Amino acid sequence: MWLSIEQLRALPLTQEARLALLRELQGSAPTGAAQVQLMAEQAELQLRCCEHAWTTGAWLEALEHHDQLLQLVVDLAQVLPEQAASFWNRYGELLASLTAAVHGAVNSHSTAPPPEPLRSELCWRLAERLNLGRQLPFTPPEWLAVLEQQLVQDGAAYWTALIEAEQGQEPGVARQRAYGLLLRLNQLLAPAPAWVLQQARDHLAAAVEQLLARPTADAAALAQLCTHLESLPVEPEQKEPLAAALLRARLVLELLAPELGPLSPRPAVGGSAAQAETSAAGVAALVLLEPGGETSPLQLDVAPLLAGDGEAGFEAIEAALDDFVWHLPRGSHAQPAAPALLAALEPAWRAGLRLPAAAFERLAYLAAAWQRRLAEKLEPLPPIDWQHSLLIELDSTELAVLHPLLAQPEALEPVLAELRREHHNPGFWQERQELPWMQCPPPLEALRRLHLEQGYYASAHEPLEGLMDWGREVVRDLLEAELWTDDAACLARWLAVAQELVGQQQVSALPLLGAPPAPEQLLAELGGLEVVYVGDRAAAVQEAHRAGRCFQGEPFGLRVLESPASCWPARPAASFAESLAVLLEGVDGLHRQRPFAVLLADCGAYRLPLLRAVHQRYGVAALSSGRPLSSWLGA
Repeated sequence: MWLSIEQLRALPLTQEARLALLRELQGSAPTGAAQVQLMAEQAELQLRCCEHAWTTGAWLEALEHHDQLLQLVVDLAQVLPEQAASFWNRYGELLASLTAAVHGAVNSHSTAPPPEPLRSELCWRLAERLNLGRQLPFTPPEWLAVLEQQLVQDGAAYWTALIEAEQGQEPGVARQRAYGLLLRLNQLLAPAPAWVLQQARDHLAAAVEQLLARPTADAAALAQLCTHLESLPVEPEQKEPLAAALLRARLVLELLAPELGPLSPRPAVGGSAAQAETSAAGVAALVLLEPGGETSPLQLDVAPLLAGDGEAGFEAIEAALDDFVWHLPRGSHAQPAAPALLAALEPAWRAGLRLPAAAFERLAYLAAAWQRRLAEKLEPLPPIDWQHSLLIELDSTELAVLHPLLAQPEALEPVLAELRREHHNPGFWQERQELPWMQCPPPLEALRRLHLEQGYYASAHEPLEGLMDWGREVVRDLLEAELWTDDAACLARWLAVAQELVGQQQVSALPLLGAPPAPEQLLAELGGLEVVYVGDRAAAVQEAHRAGRCFQGEPFGLRVLESPASCWPARPAASFAESLAVLLEGVDGLHRQRPFAVLLADCGAYRLPLLRAVHQRYGVAALSSGRPLSSWLGA
């Protein structure tokens, strides 16, 4: 049955529920015209959700709705070019209204501003969006430039104050924000008063002093300093000497710290023959071509490698890579497997391609083989700036449950029923179906692991609905977060989930995977912050902190909270949702006692819903690894 837009509007649903329904319906729309109509309705509803969020003080949620609306406007303007001007004008009105609302809450004369660091973070995020807005095809009201200038100026002052007051902010991050906003202010006020650039230079000088005071050189921080120096306005006669000095510094850093990879962008000062050769040689990539399509020596076509059976299929992958690597141009680089596969597959999924389950096993094998065979040529993944972000390592068990939950949720009902029947049978729970590393476990095994190892427990009443609620929250989290994985099998499971999300049109663009901070880097950057750890090793982490085993630099404050003991056979409440609510209230209580800047979560199936809720409420950095963070903390 197909409902009209008018009937959809008449359904007694909240705006958020109606928005979720529209996303699901887009995948089943019978015609292109119907899909466009649903997209337009979704954009209108996204706009109203954004307005509702800022009127209730849910500032980060409002920015998320804004970002999703912007992507919808881009898509609508492409498919309906005759209406593009109308779409962009409506978006421009929304951006102006959002700016006015945020400005009223965060400006220096506000009587009830959001708490820090949320106030500073809102200035930073909105300044980025306003800067982007200047490149979009709409005419802003004249007063918007005034509010933008005030937001940027106030934001720079707030971040500077956070450094001086040491209110739980990592000085390097706060200084980067203040420096960036001051440079933006210099552009907006042109000609700007002298104090603007002087303050920016003061921040750089303080960063240099901080680096020189460290007992050992921090190559990553030095590389970041080079980037900041490059962006600093200087007199014309100073530009060439500065560019040459920065190039020398980058070359030295590459020799001393090869793990950083090529440090780009580089100033165009001369350039060696080797650099020219690499540029000309190009970058190797994975592609997915139509039958009969021709590849270049830098392209490996994935399509014929997805059709093999068993060991023969894996041998075909190795043979294809042998030939591909042999013919690669000298000096060429290679894309990492994760971005290369996503770039190849996402357009095909949007065109209607559906890969079978066996294809994802071969993609896992291909990803591992690609990383192994091209290890010395791989370009680095973009580093993830974890401060104030939602940072998540993908987890194989979560993804193994999420895929059937998206693809065919009704098929999980008998599986959940079997788990309930076997609840008092220890033999059933002690079983573990051992599978080849690249193979995704079937739903029964995946759900058993989720109950046994990650603390999820299905409710006795409507277990599928409870699991679907968990799945929806996990999807939201994954689409909003900074993601990483270094496991090829986990990458393949993410690709299987991504295929469902794209096919059901739940996502306008898949998130890119990046490179997380190393454990020692994270611990060093936690110095001076207030941190909360949630997990089943809370006591051990607290003891490691007291003994000083957590610290790689300056000490940081740490409070801990034990996660619910709900791994099978425990059922501490009537439902998993109730246990999650109790855990979230505990974290809220810690924040009421004393605000914190970072949340670290080691709490299995609770981690993603918890991280997203806390990040949205308080604007804190929220991190979780698929491997225990407690080991990073010395426990």
